[in-house]
Parts: sequence; structure tokens; C-alpha cells
Amino acid sequence: MRNKAFTLLELLVVIVIIGIGLSLIMPALGKARENARRAMCVSNLRQIGMAMHMYIDDYNFKFPPLTDASGYWYNIIQPYVTDINVWKCPDYKDYDASSFACQSYGYNRHLVNEDITAVKSTSKCMLVTDSGPPSSWAVEKEGGRCDIMKTSMLSTPGDRHSGGVNILFVDGHVAWYKQTSIPFTGVESDLWWNWPP
Repeated sequence: MRNKAFTLLELLVVIVIIGIGLSLIMPALGKARENARRAMCVSNLRQIGMAMHMYIDDYNFKFPPLTDASGYWYNIIQPYVTDINVWKCPDYKDYDASSFACQSYGYNRHLVNEDITAVKSTSKCMLVTDSGPPSSWAVEKEGGRCDIMKTSMLSTPGDRHSGGVNILFVDGHVAWYKQTSIPFTGVESDLWWNWPP
């Protein structure tokens, strides 16, 4: 009795079917990985938000300065953070803990040293976001800065999550927005940036 073996044609058909299956699955896996990285970034921002609010509670309801003797704002609130990895967005490749210009997250410079009671809308005002400059406005090789500003295109939220930005608002919630939906002019922008104060 002879063993029945695959013919070359049958083997090629199986290979083609496997190839088609993989081509259908790969984009879904890529999307799932991107969603996981975005979720990790959201988690980072929530922890940064809790640290910011602990700092604000300890310092007479004032937001931290951009810099002081201990370094930049992220150095200032570091004692309130349990995991140093919260400063690195998984989608930001140029992160450098020692560099002002290679940070994952940018702090709204218009809130520096402000009293939290002066914020016009805590649910609409950005506190910390993915840092830029975003790819469409890239003017610096190194990328993300540790601050964001309504009044400077050098310090804008970054668009590294599927063309959008993870944003931590003053009230503590985090949401994803298309970069193009962040207002830079008009009444709505005054609420997002709390500028002018």
C-alpha cells in the first residue's frame, strides 16, 4: 500500500491560502499593537495627572514651574511618580530623559505657576499632551519638547498616535483627538490653552 502524498500543485495551493490568511491578519495585528501602545500612553498620562494634582495640593493650588533647581517640570513632580517609565511614550522613538527637546510629553506652558482656580474650564484645558512638533510642522530634527504653547509653533502637541494626540486635561481625564481638531485661535482655544489668562 502506497502513502498518499501532496502533489506540488496541492502544496502550492496550501501556501497561497496561508499567504492570503496572513495578509488579512497582519494589518489587524498591527492595529492591535498600535492600540496597545496608545493605551499605554493614556495610562502614562493618567499617572502624570495624579502626580500633578498631588504636587498642586502640596503647593498652594499652584501648577509647577517649567524649571527650577531640580530641573524641568517632570523632574519637579518626579517624587510623586512611582514608575519612571511613565515619562516615555511607547510610540516616541527619540526620547531622552536628559533633554528638553527629546521628551514624550509636553506641559501646557500657559499654566506654569498659575493657580488651578484660575483655569476657565478644567474639563477643556490641556495640561499635558504628546509632545511635538508634529510631523506636519516638523522644524527640529530631534522632535518632542517638554512644553506646549498656543503661541509658538515650535512647541505644539504631537500627532504620533494614528495622526492624533493623547491629551491629559486639568480635570484628570485623558482623551485622543485628531491633531487638526486642537484649536489655536478663537474663543474655544482660550479654554483649551487657558490663554490669554
